[in-house]
Amino acid sequence: MTKWWIAFSLPLSIFVTTYTLIKGAGKCGLVKASMVFLTLVTTNDVLHSLRYFQTMIVLDLGFSVLLVTFMTTQIVAYKKGFFEFAERRAEMLWSEKFLDLARQVAHDIRSPLQSMVFAAKDLKSYPVAQLNNDESSANPVNILQLGLARINSILSKLISEFRGPAEAEGSGMSGVRLSLLDRSIRDVLTEHRWTDEKIAQFAIEGLDSLPPVWAVFDPVDLQAAVSNVIRNATESFEKKKISKKERLIKVTVAVESGWFKLFVEDNGCGIPSENLERIFERGFTSGKDQGTGLGLYQVKETLERIEGKIEIRSTVGSGTRVTISIPTERTPAFIAENIEYDAKSPVYFVDDDPSIQQFWKSRIARDGLAPDLSFVKSSLKQVVRSEISTGTVVLDHFFRDGAERGLEWFKNGTPGVKGYLCTTAYDDPEIQREAERLGLKVIPKPLLDRVQLMKTVG
Repeated sequence: MTKWWIAFSLPLSIFVTTYTLIKGAGKCGLVKASMVFLTLVTTNDVLHSLRYFQTMIVLDLGFSVLLVTFMTTQIVAYKKGFFEFAERRAEMLWSEKFLDLARQVAHDIRSPLQSMVFAAKDLKSYPVAQLNNDESSANPVNILQLGLARINSILSKLISEFRGPAEAEGSGMSGVRLSLLDRSIRDVLTEHRWTDEKIAQFAIEGLDSLPPVWAVFDPVDLQAAVSNVIRNATESFEKKKISKKERLIKVTVAVESGWFKLFVEDNGCGIPSENLERIFERGFTSGKDQGTGLGLYQVKETLERIEGKIEIRSTVGSGTRVTISIPTERTPAFIAENIEYDAKSPVYFVDDDPSIQQFWKSRIARDGLAPDLSFVKSSLKQVVRSEISTGTVVLDHFFRDGAERGLEWFKNGTPGVKGYLCTTAYDDPEIQREAERLGLKVIPKPLLDRVQLMKTVG
């Protein structure tokens, strides 16, 4: 009997021991119980060994329950701690992102705010009669409008950053897009000319003869980048004690072999050679009491995103020359250079801006369109779609009276009508996609003077 139990218990003990070791509990009570079982069997006290073994199994099961309970508690505590850590980390990263954005916004709005301050001061002495007739950069009202538009764009971009890419993409806010590069550059140069002419001799060459230039870029970021470069030129005179007449800032623009080129030259203090290697580093600043080290870092980041380039050459005591290069694009197929109309069919011009209405009225009179077939309206509510089966319709996109937008009007079905969308939102990606899909032509309002009314024969 004893030998039988020995023969049975030996492989059983090996099995229990091996199984327990595999489960990671080799030091637990199951191993001890199996070994005790083997030892007691060899003493021939089979009944006693079975009872002892049963007792150890019960104790081991109780210990296992306690162990599982303990481990479960630890896992729950670990998960709770992990999620708390992750939440704190996310809050910290969000705070860092917010601070970075706040620093960038504070840095970028400095230039438009300064131009607005100067414009507000000059407005007091500016002849009131010239305000509505003067379209040049010397009009302080225009400078205030440009400054407000720039600040609004910067803040809109900040909002889109916090909303996230998914919401920002369809919000119509800033972002990389196909747009008129020359218009964005012109607005920044107009702003700086107003401000910097009070500090130095500020000259701009090539801008007036520049044709419309299309490129893929972020208007807000690029305007901030160009503004940063020009402001650096202005600040270069702080350490060089020369008179205003001796201070020179020259900005030249040109298009060369598929690249838009912008050159900014000054005769300021120059940049030491040891600093030229570090000026694009984030946080690097030299010689500025209120420098943030964000300016040229942001310029380089902005240009690299659109495959652009920046080159800086400088000589201490003589000045600095900055070259910005941006690849250009062909004029999109959906952009209208002319408005084609049938002399025997009606032509509708719809815009709620009185100045645009007056523009169309003068064009109708100049080009001899039939008065009984030419209509200038201020709202889409005045245009009944069911009454228009043929002809030409030129619509604004945004209307203040709550009417449907121009693009929606065309999307809702206008068979037999030749459509043109005349809008400042010409670079909105959604408008561009829908224009291509619908075969709709888009007229950028900044290019309205270039558009001709062309009579077709049909």
